Amino acid sequence: MQGWWHTWRGAALAAAMVLGGFCLLLVNGKLWDLWGVQHMRPYFLDLVAVLAAGEAHVRGIDVYAGNPLDPLGRPHVYGPAWLLTGSLGLTGDDAGWLGAVLSAVFIATACLIAAPRTRGAVVLTVLALLSPPVVLGLERGNNDLVVFLLLALAAACAAARPGLAAWGTAAVVVVAAALKFYPLAGLATLAGARDSWRRIILPAVTGAAAFGLHWMAQADEIARVLSLTPNPATIFAHGLGVIHITWTLLSAVRGWLLFGALTAGLLGLAWLWWRRRDLAALLPQDGFATTAWLAGASAWLACFVISASFPYRVVLLLLLLPALLRADAPRAGLEFAALLAGTFWLTAPKFWLAHAAEADPANTTALHLLSVIAGADQTLFLLIALTLLWVTGAWAGRRWATERQGRNVTGPVSAR
Repeated sequence: MQGWWHTWRGAALAAAMVLGGFCLLLVNGKLWDLWGVQHMRPYFLDLVAVLAAGEAHVRGIDVYAGNPLDPLGRPHVYGPAWLLTGSLGLTGDDAGWLGAVLSAVFIATACLIAAPRTRGAVVLTVLALLSPPVVLGLERGNNDLVVFLLLALAAACAAARPGLAAWGTAAVVVVAAALKFYPLAGLATLAGARDSWRRIILPAVTGAAAFGLHWMAQADEIARVLSLTPNPATIFAHGLGVIHITWTLLSAVRGWLLFGALTAGLLGLAWLWWRRRDLAALLPQDGFATTAWLAGASAWLACFVISASFPYRVVLLLLLLPALLRADAPRAGLEFAALLAGTFWLTAPKFWLAHAAEADPANTTALHLLSVIAGADQTLFLLIALTLLWVTGAWAGRRWATERQGRNVTGPVSAR
């Protein structure tokens, strides 16, 4: 019992602190603006939209044209698989208790997989989970939280013993992709399985084919969903395309924007170059830390490259924490975790300064500071993407070399 508590007490402490912080926000509405989160009523509004769409679908309403059962009349903008909630008897009125359960399960799972052992790791875990974009996802009850849980499950399957684990991983990823499309990139999680890469090809191809069949079966509905999918044109989003959006929206103060971008970029690249060897050796050959990294990195990178993402999609990056905070991780792991948490928290000053600049257009100081932070913020997300590619590429090279060496050793022996 004592050994178990020694292993998981950090996770329990972090979960208690995060849950306590979120509950504090729930009972004191004045704290939302201080936190840098635009609070909307009712709570768990995104979950309300999903459940109301399922309820309306059962009633025969065309939920892609609009939904009178949703408080804001919003059309359904997610995969048609979500509409099964109506067949389960769930309605918008269930969002309160279901959102509370989803939030608690998400917080517990995130802290459990991060498994912080030291005080510093606990602090970084709490800072990451209580950061404005993650709290925004909790406040909205956004379904990216569900995707996070499914990808964590897929990573656990991939880290299990060889054989059926690969098929379990593929199945979970396909379910996640049916719900929100982009998690299909999570099939890359299979690359970290304990099976050889040749043995994961069939589960990966089968999973991709299964999703393709689902897409064809629901082609008309999916086409309508894609035409309705919101594309956030705001400095609070992130993604390759958002860099141009930020440049356009803050065109009047581009000098300050460039100052923030160049400062963050030069410091970030200097750190990446300085820590390149430690980062290249960051991931173990296999195990849960590696499969969780592959799940989170592949899904988040796909979103970063393909489209603009709302702030709460950073929850996918929490899947990196098992690799960054593990006991034997190099110091660069803790530094990268601190970089993630710090980047997440830049949302708060952006929120304050955006409101100050909007309330008083003559307040040029607020606009200039907002531009500096926005430039740094977008550059840091680009640096995060580059770091993910560097770490993952270095791991893939080592894993490939090990696979080839294994084949060279076993081949002649088998021939004898």
